Amino acid sequence: MNFALFSVGISSLLSFLQLAILSYILNVDTYVNFRAFINTMNNAAPFLCLGFDSAMPMLKKSNENFPFFWSLLLLYLLFFIIFFAIAIISIDNSKFQVLLFGLTASLSLCGTTIIANLKRSNGNFKDYFLSLNILDKFLRFLIIIVLAIFFDDFINWAISASILFLMYLIFAAYRANIKPLFNFQILFRHIKKTFPFVVSSLGLFALTRFPFYAAFFFEGSYETAKVDFWLLASLLLLVPVLNSSKIEESRSGGNIYEYIHGMKNKRLTISLQEFLILISIFIATVVGIKIGKTIPQDIFEVILPLTLGMLFIGSIPNYAQLLCFDLKPKLGVVCSLTLLAILIGFCLCHSFLFKLPISIIFLISTILYFILGLYVSMFLKIKFQDFFRVKRMIALGLISILSLVNLV
Repeated sequence: MNFALFSVGISSLLSFLQLAILSYILNVDTYVNFRAFINTMNNAAPFLCLGFDSAMPMLKKSNENFPFFWSLLLLYLLFFIIFFAIAIISIDNSKFQVLLFGLTASLSLCGTTIIANLKRSNGNFKDYFLSLNILDKFLRFLIIIVLAIFFDDFINWAISASILFLMYLIFAAYRANIKPLFNFQILFRHIKKTFPFVVSSLGLFALTRFPFYAAFFFEGSYETAKVDFWLLASLLLLVPVLNSSKIEESRSGGNIYEYIHGMKNKRLTISLQEFLILISIFIATVVGIKIGKTIPQDIFEVILPLTLGMLFIGSIPNYAQLLCFDLKPKLGVVCSLTLLAILIGFCLCHSFLFKLPISIIFLISTILYFILGLYVSMFLKIKFQDFFRVKRMIALGLISILSLVNLV
């Protein structure tokens, strides 16, 4: 657990360092496009993994040698070529072209994520966190920064980065030393099993990334850059829960009650780590005010709503995915799609009816996500105090409000 937090700390440091370097060498419009590419690469990968990363502990029981790895890799290569071709012939510098290049690059991240999760399913948690959070992150950091120094034009940079990421995936697959078996029948049979994991995770993932993409399409470059930074900072609040969750998913073997018990035993450690992250957000806010990058209005419209929203999300398990583990995938998909419908509804209201700050919409959505979790806990017959970390949410929420509002 301590190494997991250390690895994420290194990963987060690289992310913020990358953000700082790009903002220094690029103008704000180009910077936002670069960040949209990077965010899309990181955000799309979990879905393009087709559920194999999340379902790995379950698949390991019946597929000891992971016989569909190379078939999956060929599928990624095919989609890489398709996305790459569409991105190149798209309208120059359109926002959709930026996202298409990000999707292209995400396919290479899918492959390395699958390789890392193979280590997790074998119980090699240290190797899992080392490869995914440090080695992979550092190499991508180097590729992104070095290319940004040579290419200030987004299109040339995106093409070069996508190709280098693909070469990196090929090298990582070779180093994985997995027997080269090609069986698409087995692959598609297991995609049917893992697909509910993909759809069930869509809602929560869309929720946590909603502020950036809403700002990217509805706000200006400066506002988008601001939301991007504070969203990245607030997402760190989910890291302690996610690290513990990955470990307990493997140890419980898909048994949700063992998973809940394991997570409950880690609550104190998780809360202490979240408290340290809150302190970091407070310090970053103080520094931002001192150097003139943050104004009091940002605290109420961006920083505080994002922070409180992440605390709401972190106080409850990813229940849509738990339902899939408990062999109730249809209900997990319904929960996920319900959350997605709420976000789409808010976007339509923001466009045509009334304009609320993006971060306020995000906070309201997280409260609705929390309320939906009440129904799921009752359906699964799990005690309220075992499913929710309400005391932690209230305590950390009050700390956030009192400390940040005091800066105004």
